[in-house]
Amino acid sequence: SEAGMVKLNESVIRVKGRLGPGQMLALDLAEGKFYGNDEIMADLSAQEDYGAWVKQITVIDDLSGSDGSNIAHLKNIELIKASILDEAALARAAKGAEYVFHLAAMVSVPASVERPRLYHDVNTTGTVNVLSAARDAKAKRMMFSASSSAYGDSPELPKVEPMTPMPKSPYAATKLAGEHYVRAYANSYESDAVSLRYFNIFGPRQNANSAYAGVIAAFARMLLGGKNPTI
Repeated sequence: SEAGMVKLNESVIRVKGRLGPGQMLALDLAEGKFYGNDEIMADLSAQEDYGAWVKQITVIDDLSGSDGSNIAHLKNIELIKASILDEAALARAAKGAEYVFHLAAMVSVPASVERPRLYHDVNTTGTVNVLSAARDAKAKRMMFSASSSAYGDSPELPKVEPMTPMPKSPYAATKLAGEHYVRAYANSYESDAVSLRYFNIFGPRQNANSAYAGVIAAFARMLLGGKNPTI
């Protein structure tokens, strides 16, 4: 039972139920984005009776990055079309959640340079909203999708958590601020929360046609089209 969010103001997933006595279901679902969909679809399609042990999945998504079709075929799904800046909608989505997986973010580095305040509102204030919703819902854990952009252009390899963060864009700064809020909430409210720093994310449902498509998706598109990717 996890909850999540995606793109502009995307997704909280709430799951109630158990696989068996004392065994909690762990869902990794990002409705509006490609990542997470394969795992959840594979898990659920392999178990046609999953409705017997999952009471309900709730997604809050403003549909800025999808039309909701990724989850249309799944059972026991409630989709709340709303932003993570909508605190009332967040509270409704998080009610009863045991785990919250926060994937929501505006993700374009160039766009963050052009619209830093909007990125702060969605990525930083939005993260505070999700943390508060998870706390008020008494969720057991909140997992935050952080970013490797926190490392900046440091040439040091491998990248490890103790390295000094050097964010170089408003986007990177907002994601790093989210990490600090996760730590602060964990310390202040006795909440269990963790940040996971992602690097290049790729998968079958990634939009490779966007001007800001991930490099792996862009390479795959060119190779499938018989072209040599520029590295």
